[in-house]
Amino acid sequence: MRGIVLSILVLFSSSYAQAIDHQIEIEQAQNWVNSFNREYPIIVIDRDKTNFLLQANNAKGNAEKSYEVIKEYFDEAADIELSFQDYRSLENYITKQTNTAISIPITKTFGGEYEFCAVFANAPNGNSQVETNRLMGFDQPDVYLDYPNYNYDNLNETMSFEELYLFSLYHEASHCLDVDFIMEMQSYGGEPHGIHQAEIYAEILAYLVLLPRLGKEVASKRALYRFVYSRIVGEFLTTVPTLGDPNIRSGGAIYNLGPYLYKMLELIQFQQIDLERPLDLVARDFVLEHGMTSREFQSIVMYLNQGSEQALSQYKEWAFKDPHYFYSAYMQLIQYKQYTTDLLDYAFTVRPEPYYDKAPDLYSNLLCRSVENNDIDEYFELLKEYRMLINNKHFEINSINQVYKTLNSLDINCN
Repeated sequence: MRGIVLSILVLFSSSYAQAIDHQIEIEQAQNWVNSFNREYPIIVIDRDKTNFLLQANNAKGNAEKSYEVIKEYFDEAADIELSFQDYRSLENYITKQTNTAISIPITKTFGGEYEFCAVFANAPNGNSQVETNRLMGFDQPDVYLDYPNYNYDNLNETMSFEELYLFSLYHEASHCLDVDFIMEMQSYGGEPHGIHQAEIYAEILAYLVLLPRLGKEVASKRALYRFVYSRIVGEFLTTVPTLGDPNIRSGGAIYNLGPYLYKMLELIQFQQIDLERPLDLVARDFVLEHGMTSREFQSIVMYLNQGSEQALSQYKEWAFKDPHYFYSAYMQLIQYKQYTTDLLDYAFTVRPEPYYDKAPDLYSNLLCRSVENNDIDEYFELLKEYRMLINNKHFEINSINQVYKTLNSLDINCN
């Protein structure tokens, strides 16, 4: 039966771009991130493999059994001896929130030296629609209530799925290389400006390492995504309960990363930056030279929390009274308003709602059989073949979202 399915796949997928090989990308990212020889190991976790191992060993839902499976995986993948306590710190992203891209440092003491750093990359289980919706908040209906025409289909420029996947992978891996801004931010209790600096570092380092593969112009598309998020999602975040995290209300300012992508693109185009230096140092020095000061950053926070008129009026008054401290913040605020307003005018064009087919059915029975037979090679091959059908085409959104959810959690009924 599998031979018939694969024969059909060859015909059906012949017009599709090559699927992302997640296992190769994970291996390359782990080799890259550890080539910087940090004093701690870094593991880029292959969620395809951890999902398979947990399912094949009947460990899902059993913390102790899951720990033994993941402990062995950490040892084989990165020579890391995983304690049960450290596993519990990571468990949520291994067994539940498997659709979240995040990096998590495990420290020897609170806020101290790293024991190791874990990168949780999203597996390529969707397409440009799914990843754009996730990155820009289109999948959260309340965010865009006042902007009904702001959606994926009306975007004038979209990133390809490959671009989105690779940026996510290397952005999170770059966080694990950050020995300046994240560590300093942790020492001061995670204040928003420090988080913003850490996000600039990760975004710029990801862009630099991906230049040979994606080209320098990808910065413009990525910046557009970041500007829309900063302005629209940023305004929305000021209205929601903080759930104990005051940094949520600063989310739009924290992820105001568009200006830095434009700046780095400019430096590259005019050959004003030395890319022969170690890229982690290039990214660090860029943040120190071009990152907003704390006062400039707080002006954006006020803009998003209290509105443009109040923020501009307040900073204008402060700029005239004490220009040494507030003039640059006032100019930053004017620039932010102009940039985001212009970009929003450019970013969307209302179009007729398109018709999309439903996503192709999952190979649930075949995937289940490979798990039951403990055949991880066949399992990986099936995933790769299915991803050839979905990664580079658009589908009816509910159907592709269901595929994304199911494959991320390997929540397949094998009975």
